[in-house]
Amino acid sequence: MSSLAARTSSPSVHGWVHDPLVLELRQRVAQRLALLAPDDDPASRAVRELLAAGGKRLRPLLVYLGGLAAGASISSLDSLAEAAELVHVASLLHDDLMDGAATRRGRPAAWRAIGPKAAVLGGDLAHVLALQRVRLVPDPALAHFLDGVAAMVRSQALEIDQQGGLEGGLPAWRSVAYGKTAALCGWCAEVGAIAAGQPGIGPELREFGQGLGLAFQAVDDLLDLVPGMDPGKPAFADLRARVPSLPIRMAAAADPALGRAIQALWRDGGEPSPALVAALRCRGGGSAEAYVQRELAVARRSLLRLPDSRHRALLDAMLDTLSLRAAACLAAPVPVLESQ
Repeated sequence: MSSLAARTSSPSVHGWVHDPLVLELRQRVAQRLALLAPDDDPASRAVRELLAAGGKRLRPLLVYLGGLAAGASISSLDSLAEAAELVHVASLLHDDLMDGAATRRGRPAAWRAIGPKAAVLGGDLAHVLALQRVRLVPDPALAHFLDGVAAMVRSQALEIDQQGGLEGGLPAWRSVAYGKTAALCGWCAEVGAIAAGQPGIGPELREFGQGLGLAFQAVDDLLDLVPGMDPGKPAFADLRARVPSLPIRMAAAADPALGRAIQALWRDGGEPSPALVAALRCRGGGSAEAYVQRELAVARRSLLRLPDSRHRALLDAMLDTLSLRAAACLAAPVPVLESQ
């Protein structure tokens, strides 16, 4: 095992993102991603520029840390880590176009900078590049990968179908969040174990990744109600875009009158009032945060079934960070409506 995989210092709850191992893994995958899509056509440019814009690299980190926890070599995980980020990039290129998002990772979205057709083709190209990197992975990892990509496509279709409605409650939200985030995160955490010839711990890692993914999406929904918490997008974007996020759904379930007010806003248009956004935080925020903690507890139980290791500790620290981030959303001042 390389010195990179053998480090033994303990991560901190707040500092794991600056841990030397994590920083080196991020640098490793960034250097490899920079070599992809080198051609000059618009589709390649769309992929290349979004990869160069950075990002959390959460999914490649799950591949590396899950695989290392299972005893895989780092070099055996490189192509899988690339595939994880490529699938994520494909979804972003397509989603930004469908959502009309103006920016991504601090830059103009590809559909605006290069053109809508280039964004569509760039997403298609990113999917193909990902498939090239996983085609030799043994089952069930390959089957789970294909299932995850299909779930991402279906979840985007479901999200479009659910836009402007509150029917279905938590199960409807979860069906979108599973495909949008959790399915791929589960594959990322699991695939290294299968590649390492340790399929027996794959289910635990997959369950961990899925729980983390659902919690991650729920926290992202909470961040939308707290101005300044997510610099990547303006606050209240979900409410303005008629997206029934988790706190919006939970607020409507807790207060039918508030639910009717949300539906009226989505039906009639216009800007949400400060009173409405404050009520959403008050009535939906606590329930959404409690849901985050439930999913994190599921993920933590799965993780604790694995042997103790440096890499398991880093994965556990990811859960702690999501827990603290959810709590910080509730502790923030009651939001005031931002003008567009």
